[in-house]
Amino acid sequence: MEEAKTARRHTPPAAVSGMEERIRRLRRFFDRNYPGIVAVYLYKPVFGPGPYTEIDLGILLAATPEATLPAEAEVEWMIQNAVGLEADVRILNGGPPTFVGQVIRGGRLIVDRDAALRKDLSEGLLRSI
Repeated sequence: MEEAKTARRHTPPAAVSGMEERIRRLRRFFDRNYPGIVAVYLYKPVFGPGPYTEIDLGILLAATPEATLPAEAEVEWMIQNAVGLEADVRILNGGPPTFVGQVIRGGRLIVDRDAALRKDLSEGLLRSI
């Protein structure tokens, strides 16, 4: 956590604005797609001068899918086509508890469609840790 704070402090302004633009594009993408997504977390953010080619996202769904791999692969492909970034997408529902806790507690919430539902689902997932 301290390393992330230090990296942010020393990140050149152009790098921050480049990442912020990518986040805005992702928000617009999720505004138009996948209504079953409750929240999206950016984790392991990329710092430095760019160019940014990949982004890591944890996605919280309103309902846990039977199989997460096809859903993750589809969202990764759609993000790549929509915003020009390769994505490593992980569905948080039913994911490994330690990983889910790290993403929810340490990630940056970039999409929050339903704060009350997000809070309920997050608390339920965190209780299993």
